[in-house]
Amino acid sequence: GAGTDFLGISFSALDKVGVWDETRLLELHDALERLSELDPRKAQLVEMRFFGGLTMAEVAAALEIGHATAERDWTFAKAFLLRELGPEPA
Repeated sequence: GAGTDFLGISFSALDKVGVWDETRLLELHDALERLSELDPRKAQLVEMRFFGGLTMAEVAAALEIGHATAERDWTFAKAFLLRELGPEPA
């Protein structure tokens, strides 16, 4: 849902100025670019979920894939991005 944490940041936190510093946003952008090179659909899924706030059912319908496939893609994409981004700076 809208309050779900992703990479240590709540979706709702995006509405708050200053939650993401510019460096971290650039790191996320670069990581999404790398994911897109590997698997464009998974990158689209992240964009729809994280930035668009869509539910998994909405994303699955938009991408014309099954719900289980969307869940697997989401799990993979989160793991990929966590590995790429590393821990949240202190």
